[in-house]
Amino acid sequence: MRCKISKKMNVCICLVLIFTMIFSVNMTGTRVKAATLISGGDYQVTVNEVSDSECNVVFVPQQTAAYVIIHYTVNGGTQMNMTMSNNGSNWTAKIKNMSKNDTILCSFTYEKGGLQYDTATVSYVFGNPSTSTGSGNQSNPDTTVDNEGTGSGNSGTTSGGQTGNTQVGQDIPVLRSDIPVRNDAMFLQLNNKTNGAFSNNEIYWCILGYDPKTNQLCYVDKSGKLIPATTDLNTISKGDRKFANICYTLAEADYVYMPDITSGRMYLSYGSPVYITINKDINGNMGYAGPDLNNTSDPNRDVYFEFLEFTISNKVYWGNTTRVDNYCFPTVSRLVGDNGFINTPGDCDHYDLTVGDIGTREETFAAFAKEVPSEFQSLIRDQYRIVAPCKGSFNEGSVNANYFESAINAFWDKYSKEELVFTCDAGTFHGRVSGNTLNFTKDDGRSGSIQKPNTQEVLEGKGVLAAGTDIEKVVEAQLCAAFNRGIALQPEKWGTASAYYTSSPCNYYAKFWHEHSFNQLAYGFCYDDVFDQSTLLHYSNPTALVIDLKW
Repeated sequence: MRCKISKKMNVCICLVLIFTMIFSVNMTGTRVKAATLISGGDYQVTVNEVSDSECNVVFVPQQTAAYVIIHYTVNGGTQMNMTMSNNGSNWTAKIKNMSKNDTILCSFTYEKGGLQYDTATVSYVFGNPSTSTGSGNQSNPDTTVDNEGTGSGNSGTTSGGQTGNTQVGQDIPVLRSDIPVRNDAMFLQLNNKTNGAFSNNEIYWCILGYDPKTNQLCYVDKSGKLIPATTDLNTISKGDRKFANICYTLAEADYVYMPDITSGRMYLSYGSPVYITINKDINGNMGYAGPDLNNTSDPNRDVYFEFLEFTISNKVYWGNTTRVDNYCFPTVSRLVGDNGFINTPGDCDHYDLTVGDIGTREETFAAFAKEVPSEFQSLIRDQYRIVAPCKGSFNEGSVNANYFESAINAFWDKYSKEELVFTCDAGTFHGRVSGNTLNFTKDDGRSGSIQKPNTQEVLEGKGVLAAGTDIEKVVEAQLCAAFNRGIALQPEKWGTASAYYTSSPCNYYAKFWHEHSFNQLAYGFCYDDVFDQSTLLHYSNPTALVIDLKW
């Protein structure tokens, strides 16, 4: 059917075109307010400059998408990964703090018809869009989406981090849509992803921590209540010992609403519960004895278990997975939330970050044996776990007990002859070694001293590297991280992640976990949070922590 366009309508169309052209230029007549980078095929990408320092990137798919994730850098900086906001058929991401001629490189991950696609990379020059380019409307099917639950997810947040090709529903935990969202409490959701190796009746969880109102040790029951821990709970036997009956299976509860809790620890185990004993000291204070990997008679040595740590206060969540002690089986954790913040209000309206292990258990054991140096291969203790260095041959009196001695001596010798200068979040520090003591001064005038550590203190951040005043502990954490990462003699690179683990001696156990984890984030040693390399998840208004339990 042919439609006739009247002269009047032609005039209207011309006016619209003129109006659009006028508003594509700012008051100086130089900066285009909107530029289309790609159009046609599966999607269109447009950048709209909304101020002298802010722009909106708009992704419009030709078919309905369940999610769109933008991956972008500004001037070659840290890659940011953000789930874009949906407004009808458009998906939008806001990029702030821009300056003229800043270059944005971006690509997108989007869902179409149950498959996940990755786009080519396009560039945009802020304030000078005539030099912006698209590299074609290329889309390659990435992975199959598991459509249970919401089917959306990403491996980054508005706070940044690297990302790779990941499978929603397989690599990224799926947030279920059948669990009611509550304003007063986040929930913790557990997904059995063992591919049939363990049934829900064979997967156990328990949560211990302290009630922030009473400071009393409690466990969390399956209804989300804090139950005071007492020795009366020790009703389960293994050998000649008694253990607390505080574990649940996934068949009993595969999610739980979380109360406020301090120093919380969640144990996850396959085949049997984790064996924990509730103890009482002479003053009536309650404590507990958990797994001890250095104890050859520990009842958990033949138990497949993992744990994560967290604190929840007024629903604000801080938590992490950890490889500080061992690896037993792969877990992946995803924290999601909305209308909250990370550090200050407005810095992250939507949070969605995934951390954890990449690969199956069998693949991980094989890769560890192949990739780490001979000294570290003995850390594959048995069929159950790969242990941290000081849980194996790097402990005091063992064959690798002096592993870091040469690096420690070299550091102490160098900075007895010249000044140590380094900068971290806490400020700039100047130090000099005298005998076995490193004396330092901070830029605000505060000073302190640190004693020469040994290998075990470096690997576990203990002893002289966990002593003294708050400002001394800041420097101790920096030193511990620098030695583990193999860059102690290069203080100018202490904050450069690409320099980590490139020189020996270093902690190849920690290096391995960074290379086999989401976004290369891991807690491979106790101070791996120095310069933000750890698996910390933190948000002020989380909806849920979703954990995939794998095999």
